[in-house]
Amino acid sequence: MNRYLSRRELFRFWSLVASSAALAPRPAAAELPIGSPSVGYDAVVDGEVIEDRVFEGVAIGVRVWANHVTIRGCRMRRLISDGENGSGVVVRHDTVGTRIIETEVDGRDSISDGAGIALWNGSHAVEIVDSHIHHMQRVGISVGSTTYVEFPTALPEQSEHYIARNVIEYCGTFGRSGDAGSGIVVVGQSHRHTIRDNRVRRNRGHGIVLSGSVMGNGAPGTPAFDESPTWNVVADNVVEYNGEEGIRNAGANYTWIRHNFCYANGGLPIHVVSLGGTSDSRGVDLTGNREVY
Repeated sequence: MNRYLSRRELFRFWSLVASSAALAPRPAAAELPIGSPSVGYDAVVDGEVIEDRVFEGVAIGVRVWANHVTIRGCRMRRLISDGENGSGVVVRHDTVGTRIIETEVDGRDSISDGAGIALWNGSHAVEIVDSHIHHMQRVGISVGSTTYVEFPTALPEQSEHYIARNVIEYCGTFGRSGDAGSGIVVVGQSHRHTIRDNRVRRNRGHGIVLSGSVMGNGAPGTPAFDESPTWNVVADNVVEYNGEEGIRNAGANYTWIRHNFCYANGGLPIHVVSLGGTSDSRGVDLTGNREVY
């Protein structure tokens, strides 16, 4: 009886053929190819379910290339950075509907340059719920890139992520402060996300930060554009014992910051900052928050 290869098997076969030379040292900026041994699992088929698996000793636990992928009950640990990665889950651009449920990203024994969960610019409608991200050397959950220098054009828009009922704690263990060592970071063209009912605690930087950028003067290392997250909701979160500010809104416009409990943080419980340009924190709504200094 003839046996036909499935779509996944074809992806695996051709990627292994095409990337046989990729096991040699590669430029730091190159992306790991599909099927790389440095990636625990590449989700390339729409609707895939990755469930109850452990990924360790890789640069990326699960990398999502397809739509409506579900990652449930998985554990990522002992992540090993290749110089630009070291993430439990990476959701790439042009994907829709990824669901990350009851998943743990444990950075305690990791060597990681990446976020625990990284949502790339251009991804949409990602759900991260009931998960535990902890002891990452840098950011717990990153929504968008944390640097603008490498982008010659505006960042692709991402929208409508739902981040709820997670525990994000003890991130920034490498000693990074500010955005780079925070629990949840939202930057760039990030619109209409909901961050609700999370417990964000004991991260070295801020608890939750939404940050825009202002066009620089053209000098190396300055942003090329004004970019601001807009119409995001940050509600009903407990933000406690973080090294810097609890919730920081730096240039993000039309943010609803409502009914959060922020206490015992190293900086202000909630701080709204205008960066200038169009990233001026216009229309921020602060309602019903409990702030304890």
